[in-house]
Amino acid sequence: MLLDETRIAWVNDIKYLGMVLMSGANFQVDCTYIKRKFYVACNSVLAGCKYADKFVKLSLVKSKCLPLLTYCLGALVLTQSKVRDLSVCWNDCFRKIFKYNRWESVSELQQCCGEPSFHI
Repeated sequence: MLLDETRIAWVNDIKYLGMVLMSGANFQVDCTYIKRKFYVACNSVLAGCKYADKFVKLSLVKSKCLPLLTYCLGALVLTQSKVRDLSVCWNDCFRKIFKYNRWESVSELQQCCGEPSFHI
């Protein structure tokens, strides 16, 4: 493929406006990049405030990290599996703050904190 007599490299994905778009027959977004950015930000925030109250940690994560996870979601059509993957990230954050095990559900905890589950 040429653009103004310059060869264009063919790639499997491209980063555009903070999203990694994947090549294919359908429009797809690579959620691993989003999840990685969220986990890095979440771990950074929680490491910086490890002696703070749990609800202060939740408020910081909600204001600083959740936007990374939800960026552009209103403009995208995601499959249920990708929504579930992003939901796991948000649930993991609750597990880390409130010291829940991986196999324990945090849905009741989210309701008690006044936080809807991610897919809502």
